[in-house]
Amino acid sequence: MDKMSYIFRQSNEKEVLTLTKMSEVAFKTDKEFSGSDGGPTGYDDYDFHMNHCLEGRLFSLLIDERIVAGAILKMQENTLYIYRIFVDPIEFHKGYGLALMKAIEETFQNVNKYCLDTPEYNIRTNNFYKKCGYTATGKEHTPDFDLVTYEKVLE
Repeated sequence: MDKMSYIFRQSNEKEVLTLTKMSEVAFKTDKEFSGSDGGPTGYDDYDFHMNHCLEGRLFSLLIDERIVAGAILKMQENTLYIYRIFVDPIEFHKGYGLALMKAIEETFQNVNKYCLDTPEYNIRTNNFYKKCGYTATGKEHTPDFDLVTYEKVLE
C-alpha cells in the first residue's frame, strides 16, 4: 500500500451517528462472506457507540476530512484491546482497514501487546488479522459461535 494520508483520533459526539450507521452496514456485509446476519453486541446501537465515545474508546479514521472507518479500543495495563474495527463498505478494498490497524499501532506504541478476537466462521476477518501480523492464540466459546483470539506482542 502506498503512503496514505489520514487522521486517526478519538471520535467526538457529533460523529457517533455516522459511526453507528457505518458499523451497522459494515457488519451486515459479513453475511456475504460468512452467512452471519448482524454483528456483535451494540454494532447498530447509537447509545452503545455514544457510551464508548464518552469513555474515550471510540476512534475515527479520516481520509480527506471524511470518516472512512472506526474502532473501539480499550487500554488495560500494558495491553490494548481492539474490541471492534469497521470500515465503511463503500470504501472497501482501498486499504483503509490496513491503514486503520497501522494507525492504531502507531498511536498506541507504549503497550506490550495488542489483543482482539473475531468469529471463527468469518474467514474474511481471520485472514485480515493474520495479514496484519496477528497470531491466533486460542478460542473462546460463546453460546452462538466460537471466537478466535489473536495477539501481536511487541518486543
